Amino acid sequence: MGEKGKRWSQSAPPVIMLGLGPSPQRGVEMEFLMLRYGLITGGVLLLMVTSYGQVGTTFDDSPRLIRDALRNGNTSGSIVYSDKCEFVGPRIPAPPLVHPARKTGDTVEVLREMFSGHSGMDVRRDANGIIRVMENGTPTDILNVKIHHISFDPSHVLFPKLFHGPNMALLAILSSPEVRSFEEQQHIVPTDFKLEGTMGQDLPALSGELSDVTLLEALDYVLKTFPGYWVYESCDSSDGRRTVHFRFYY
Repeated sequence: MGEKGKRWSQSAPPVIMLGLGPSPQRGVEMEFLMLRYGLITGGVLLLMVTSYGQVGTTFDDSPRLIRDALRNGNTSGSIVYSDKCEFVGPRIPAPPLVHPARKTGDTVEVLREMFSGHSGMDVRRDANGIIRVMENGTPTDILNVKIHHISFDPSHVLFPKLFHGPNMALLAILSSPEVRSFEEQQHIVPTDFKLEGTMGQDLPALSGELSDVTLLEALDYVLKTFPGYWVYESCDSSDGRRTVHFRFYY
């Protein structure tokens, strides 16, 4: 799957880099995260002006093609795959390259045909109706991490209008103490979190609380408000280190 690893080397979107260091001891205080991870620096709000997080303007058309196939089937999904990284560092995980759908009908069959150029990609619908696309052999250990509590509450944020969109919710999920602890125990290299575009101010705010859920279940919860799909990439570097990357496409 080396082709995927090179897809962003030629053209990278404007981004805001958020360093995900050791997490707070109790839960995730979003105001703390805003200050800690660089959304606010010296009282200056850092905003980029593109809308790269939303499917539409991408290096290739695969993100939109996959989204449209899911949308036509009135469902959401997830894509899990592994890759080789030349180095460990900031990275926007993108879905594997697919070709346009050549058939209509059942969403699973449509996506299987679209992913037919990738050996080892399994496409199926789970018990909750979510379409799962998974590359065989990809380590999924981190998806099974149990998170004690997550609160999606913009009213607790220093700048509530910022806490919108699925990828801001992703920041809260990945910053949970349980996820950070698992990464340390398994020697998974934490990389800077990337936020692109306007960070979702034009989207509704995600609300609600989750208790005793897996990382996978927390990601699926976000899809209820923002239909689309999430991407999980497990990446091994040339020096033998492992890092993971997540991303919502909607």
